[in-house]
Amino acid sequence: MKRAILNNSCAAVVNTAGPAALPPWGKSDLPTIFRAVLEAVRDAEADRQRPLRVWFLGGLGVLYYPCSETMLSNYIPIYLAHRQNFRLLKAFPPDTVDWSMLCLSNMTPESSNINVPTESSRSKPIASAATPPLW
Repeated sequence: MKRAILNNSCAAVVNTAGPAALPPWGKSDLPTIFRAVLEAVRDAEADRQRPLRVWFLGGLGVLYYPCSETMLSNYIPIYLAHRQNFRLLKAFPPDTVDWSMLCLSNMTPESSNINVPTESSRSKPIASAATPPLW
């Protein structure tokens, strides 16, 4: 992967490889793939002596339950490989890896009647960078 990054002068890497196992006792190659991509990015950064942006696909379980610092997967223990990957990223000192984790989810409109500009019936946003929509 490092060679592919360097040979193609990549400015960013987007990793969507490897499904996480659904049940907590399930096995998945995702953590191994995730670590290999992260190591290739770090090695490529060292060779080219400048940062490389990297995006990882994550699971909803690494988002926080609203108004808390508790991951949703503490309550619903599924797809736990994403937690392991998130901990790996957080273990790096700031500014050593320029990463983001995208946690996909469905966004359901508040009503079927959509007018622009819209106004929410709620006083606070119903989604944020760390909280899933409609929670």
